[in-house]
Amino acid sequence: MNSRLSNIEFLRCFAVLSLVAWHSLCVYVGWQSYFPDITDVVGDSFLTRLYSIFTTRVVMPDANMPLFTVISGFVYAYLRKQGKYKDTKEYIKKKAKRLMIPYFVIGTLVVFTIADWSPFSIVFGDAHHLWYCAMLFWCFVYIRIFERVPYYLKILAVLIGIGFQFVLPPYDLLGIAKGVKYFPYFVMGYYLVEYLPKLQMGGAKIVTGISWLVCIVASICLEWIVLGVLLNYLFVLMLFAVVPQNIKVGNVVTKISAYSFGIYVFHEWFLWNMAHVDALHPFIIKHQIIYPTVAYVLILGTSFLLTRYSLKTKIGRYLLAS
Repeated sequence: MNSRLSNIEFLRCFAVLSLVAWHSLCVYVGWQSYFPDITDVVGDSFLTRLYSIFTTRVVMPDANMPLFTVISGFVYAYLRKQGKYKDTKEYIKKKAKRLMIPYFVIGTLVVFTIADWSPFSIVFGDAHHLWYCAMLFWCFVYIRIFERVPYYLKILAVLIGIGFQFVLPPYDLLGIAKGVKYFPYFVMGYYLVEYLPKLQMGGAKIVTGISWLVCIVASICLEWIVLGVLLNYLFVLMLFAVVPQNIKVGNVVTKISAYSFGIYVFHEWFLWNMAHVDALHPFIIKHQIIYPTVAYVLILGTSFLLTRYSLKTKIGRYLLAS
């Protein structure tokens, strides 16, 4: 396997670019309840319906959070095989520093500077988009338990996680339940380290791709929740199947991948507050192509530069470094 994991760099770059694209479109297809004046006018427009199909079923199912989580599981398993993470106590401390400190520090700043969001949500693992940090921390905790239990309990843990993808508890202290929900994706990445060469064989690749396409069509026609969940898994498998392990990536891809955490932190912060500027709403309604395009380029560039310069500072490296 490529020691640099260039396929992971490529996939992480794709994941964060598509995440920013998804949130640039959310004023039409994800945040409708927050903007009834926009939804009342364009909620049933052709472009809104097209955006909905494109984002939820084609290239951004669940905003590609499953893809990010599979990548984390893959990297964890890869490093584990390289002899890393032997000391569980030290491992948990590093993951808490990497994920929970940004969750509390940046999350507190976000919930107090963002429109229409309760500051108390941070207690329930929902510090706006920073929820992912808390959730991923628990995935890293659960995997240490997962590695120590017999196979029937491993299967049970995955099934419970899949169940949580349909129904979550009403209260989620510090993202513990979300960690259970996304843990099956982490486990997928964990095992892909071993089975990726087989997945990338011609027959398996074709079957995966066809299954993904069939699931897209079925989910559009039937709109069953179970098909949406299945699509998340098939989409990630398809991406890992078609992206070569030794893919050549340029400096831009490498930089975006390296800055992905910072871009994730900054971009929705800006997009959410920008969408709450009432003066922009007539423009958002009238220009359903121009607005998300301009928002995407502007916010992606701003988030990239902010991450780049933040990492030159001590506190920036502490909170945003990979």
